[in-house]
Amino acid sequence: MFATKVLFTVLLSFSTFVYAGEAADAGAGAAPQEAKVQLKNSFKYKELKVGYDQSILTVVAETNPTTGFDWYVKNYDESAVKVIPSAYESTVKDEIVSGASSIGTYQVEILKAGTTVFDFHYMRNWQGGEEAELYRFTVTADQNKVITDAKVEFISR
Repeated sequence: MFATKVLFTVLLSFSTFVYAGEAADAGAGAAPQEAKVQLKNSFKYKELKVGYDQSILTVVAETNPTTGFDWYVKNYDESAVKVIPSAYESTVKDEIVSGASSIGTYQVEILKAGTTVFDFHYMRNWQGGEEAELYRFTVTADQNKVITDAKVEFISR
């Protein structure tokens, strides 16, 4: 099943989705809090929550940077895509717990009209670059660099 590539195409019109979770109780055993991020033109693909507005594509995903694993944008044309620094929100309320997961918000800005492709890796960027998951994004923007379509393809686990 994992060897089979899954292609998920979404043609979105004017829908708006607000991804907001309820606060969880404090403590390591508490249910994860969900990041409060407003995503326009949004959809969910596997564990990724994806949305775009104007020239910005946003991906919200669970991550665990304290273990060295995080999401990275790779294999992209730097003249077409600008990676915006990530933001994180702990899933454990009011505590810093080593090894606890976080909700990461990752953004790219589309700099050119047309179609561009980039990879989104969940990996440890050191010790040989151990990969856990890989997705491929195909994003289309109009002449004003406004995103008109976004597709996600699961490549591997």
